[in-house]
Amino acid sequence: MAKYKDEFLYSDPNTIRDMVYCWNRGFYYYPVIIPIYKFERLKNAPKVSKVKIEWRAGRDSGQGKIIYDQNQELYDVIYRLYIHKAEQLRGK
Repeated sequence: MAKYKDEFLYSDPNTIRDMVYCWNRGFYYYPVIIPIYKFERLKNAPKVSKVKIEWRAGRDSGQGKIIYDQNQELYDVIYRLYIHKAEQLRGK
């Protein structure tokens, strides 16, 4: 399996700027653990829980349909969501 290449640096000023821009306007994206299904046995349960991405904007909220592993790829998707939302809010 090929190693995942991180798209974003944690200190990337543009990504951080976009995240803060969204937070200041009440838009949040975050991972939420999904429950283990009843038909799965505990011994077969994954060592790292699977997650979905939830969002909140004021009183509105929702949950994505895609299931992710908890790894850097998940956080890169969240970073991309913040970048996209910041561009929408700025009218680009």
